[in-house]
Amino acid sequence: MAKKTSSTFSPAARAPIGCRHLLSLLVASTVLGGAVLTSARPAVAQATIETANFQIPAQSLSSAINTFIRQSGWQISYSSALVRDKTSTAVNGNLAPDVALQRLVAGTGIEVRISAPGSAALTGPAGAAIRAEDGSILLDTIIIQGANPNSTFEVPDAYVGGQVATGGQVGMLGNRDVMNTPFSQTSYTNKTIQNQQARTVHDVLANDPSVITNRSASRHDWETIRGFSNSGQNGGRSLNGLNGIAPIEFPGADYLERVDVLKGPSALLIGMGGAGHGNIGGSVNLVTKQAGDEPLTEVTTRFESRSQLGAHVDLGRRFGPNKEFGIRFNGAFDKGDTNVDTQHAKNGIAALNLDYRGERTRLSFDFAHETRDLNPISNIASIRSIADTLSKVPDAPDSSKSLFPSWAMRESS
Repeated sequence: MAKKTSSTFSPAARAPIGCRHLLSLLVASTVLGGAVLTSARPAVAQATIETANFQIPAQSLSSAINTFIRQSGWQISYSSALVRDKTSTAVNGNLAPDVALQRLVAGTGIEVRISAPGSAALTGPAGAAIRAEDGSILLDTIIIQGANPNSTFEVPDAYVGGQVATGGQVGMLGNRDVMNTPFSQTSYTNKTIQNQQARTVHDVLANDPSVITNRSASRHDWETIRGFSNSGQNGGRSLNGLNGIAPIEFPGADYLERVDVLKGPSALLIGMGGAGHGNIGGSVNLVTKQAGDEPLTEVTTRFESRSQLGAHVDLGRRFGPNKEFGIRFNGAFDKGDTNVDTQHAKNGIAALNLDYRGERTRLSFDFAHETRDLNPISNIASIRSIADTLSKVPDAPDSSKSLFPSWAMRESS
């Protein structure tokens, strides 16, 4: 009977010493390479996480979460009692949304649980559940919030620097991002108004290269957008997206949150403005201020021209268990000499905004009154009717000289 034998091949036993070293080196390189690839995978996956630019100052945690929702597009669910009386941490810079949310709640004892891509839940520390006498756990009301990007009750976020916004009101389409609108639009923020000390809407529009304004002390004002004049009643302007109710002459900027400039034919979106001109070149929308979540009290004194003194008061408050009711008041008064000899001006503004933010209902009311008194009046002088009979056109008069008698005046409101 033949005897079966078995044998095994051992490279270490059969190979020469030099080959053994080479084989060991190959095996070690293979193991090390696999370890490197394995450890590198999380870094690659982390690099593909989308980031966003967050500009969220330290404030009440509920307000900070609302700002986070607008800037990230995430949906956050949390208990109202969980965030009550808590203050957030400031978050600034380009960050992944989950990292930004973790920083936002840092130091509050709140835990962040990512439930799905683009959504998270905020929970309290372990063992913080409240139990009833029968042993059941009492759950507080859960608030699930999301952002409607087209709602006109919230203004779009501003770009870094805060001078212009990422979108604006586009008539009946509501708020639209500049990247999702087949129009050229620019929305100047209240920060621009404050930094440039803009007194009227025309002071703000002077920033736009497509708009020409008659920034003078005359009795009329109008805009020329892309070469087309928006003269006539309201000058092609709208207030909070509604045509025909904006101030007729020289609207003040003290009670405005945004000045939206829409360039291009806009009669379909805004309506017929400019005394029936149809807003061929474009239109201007004025967005009024509303009360923020935090109380606001600002008093500003100012000086203009030769001896024109004034002051501006801005007050904002919210009331109710969930800050449903808001009130914002802006008042301004200026009086003194203008840059025209013997001319005096007296301007006054009183604007009140009331709003209600309910679970299913949003309401906003605006009441504003402006007065502008010039004495003597300024106007445009024209010699076109006699230009053909003159051999030489006379030099333009000094703009600091009044062409009207001292007793002439004009009041507008």
